[in-house]
Amino acid sequence: MRSEGADSGSVFFHYNCSFDAIGTINRHARTDLTAQPSYVTSFLGVRVAPKFFPGILDGKAGTIEPIPIPANWHADIAEWAAALRAVDLALERFRVVELGCGWGCWLNNTGAAARNKVSIRAVTRARDARAMLN
Repeated sequence: MRSEGADSGSVFFHYNCSFDAIGTINRHARTDLTAQPSYVTSFLGVRVAPKFFPGILDGKAGTIEPIPIPANWHADIAEWAAALRAVDLALERFRVVELGCGWGCWLNNTGAAARNKVSIRAVTRARDARAMLN
């Protein structure tokens, strides 16, 4: 599946990997999500307050984002697939460390993808830890 209006000539379709990147992203997409009025909800169920990204997420509160193929405001196919592949490769536990992450983007996204699969340990050194509390 692709994001609505995705251009097959987009530069974000040009990546190289040894696994099915698009299949990996699609397998992790949740279909049981409910929009929350004050947040933008990702295809993984991660909620982000638009106030943390003014100009980018303005007017998107209460929405659920489509699968980010080829990309969304946060990352492209290569980044999403690599992060979710790490979750797929976790056996009993998934550990992630993110430094200087601001709102904990990859901690939140990979943690959400791993939460029903394995135990999770996430560590961060965020410049704005308040962002991760909302």
